[in-house]
Amino acid sequence: MNKTLGKSILTLSLLTAAAASNADESFYAGVGVGHANLDGCDAVTLPCDDSSTVGKGVIGYNFHKNFGLEFSYNNLGKAYALNESNGFNASLDTDAFALSAVGRMDITENFGVYGKVGASSWESDLILRQDDARSDFEDDGTDLTYGAGLTWTFNRNYHLSVEWQRYQVEYDNFSSMFGDDSDADVFSVLYTISF
Repeated sequence: MNKTLGKSILTLSLLTAAAASNADESFYAGVGVGHANLDGCDAVTLPCDDSSTVGKGVIGYNFHKNFGLEFSYNNLGKAYALNESNGFNASLDTDAFALSAVGRMDITENFGVYGKVGASSWESDLILRQDDARSDFEDDGTDLTYGAGLTWTFNRNYHLSVEWQRYQVEYDNFSSMFGDDSDADVFSVLYTISF
């Protein structure tokens, strides 16, 4: 009798632990909007603006309440330079897909912090114009990305986050015009749903 009871308690304990572990696992998806500073003007002598409003989309999987993996599309913003004396202008537009490991920690029941690190595959498009003439150039690569954020869980499955993320962008084709790199700092507000 005692052996049967002991086995039943052990089995129930294992099932409860497994259920609790599975409860920490979840998929999530979300969208965000924010402000990007793309260091596209650092090596440009013309009047130049390299800050813009950007968007992003994320999907991810939490293996545990503290660890997950995230895939994202990120618009890293634009840089625009203009020479008013002769009408010459240049625009640089960069997008990236990123895969990041995410570590999370709860501060309270509804608030938590997280950090992420991974790799981003980026592509930059450069357009040079003067009068009716136009030239198009491309550069791409894979570089490091990392960031941190704060999440508010206002419902079990609905979350609002503010985050900062840096995307390293090291040029090959554009190095003569923009220097060796044009890192992007993106500050975003994200709305995600877990399921």
